[in-house]
Amino acid sequence: MEKSNRRKFELKRANPFGAFKHLSKFPTIITLIVAMFFVAVAGHSMPSVWAYFTIEKFNLSVELIGYSLAFLGFLSIIVQSWLVGILANRFGDDKMTIFGLLFSITGYLLIAFSNVEWLLFPVMVINVIGNVQRTGFQSVMSSQVAKSEQGKLQGSLSSLLGLSTIIAPPLLTMVFTHFTKNENSDIYFPGAPYLIAVLLTAVSFIIMVVNYKKRKKTII
Repeated sequence: MEKSNRRKFELKRANPFGAFKHLSKFPTIITLIVAMFFVAVAGHSMPSVWAYFTIEKFNLSVELIGYSLAFLGFLSIIVQSWLVGILANRFGDDKMTIFGLLFSITGYLLIAFSNVEWLLFPVMVINVIGNVQRTGFQSVMSSQVAKSEQGKLQGSLSSLLGLSTIIAPPLLTMVFTHFTKNENSDIYFPGAPYLIAVLLTAVSFIIMVVNYKKRKKTII
């Protein structure tokens, strides 16, 4: 970032809660910010619940769970370092984001209702490909904000994603426990956290599509 576009450091902007206040200063992208937060919460269903879910439903060994998470990490590196660039260049950031959200919804839905162990690994591939929407969201939002505001935007988004890290793991594990270990619950459904991820991502998909169509009309 050029020096002319840099803002002076202020302690109040370093406050993570104060950073959320600055997000309201970006009215044109506030809905996208909400969508990105929902996607971030949904994304925590993998690291937070995956081990519990696979043990509960498929009785996977700790060793196999470790391999699956390593596989997930390896795929994430490939997607972020290679696939994101290809999709962005070919389809643009908006369509890449929409594409990613559809893949994420499909992945979470298949995990939630999966009944066969072998399906988990191809589903993980689908889910990881869906992660291109994270880069897409940031690129779309950055393109609608002035250069002098980029630092403020990225800092505020980082704080928002940090909040999702605080909220999502306990929320999703509590949901998992309620539908698997709670004797007062009439429904046994280990995939409940992933169904929540589906709903959150579906809302984000709708927001993204509506926002994209509005911007296209404005350009026309």
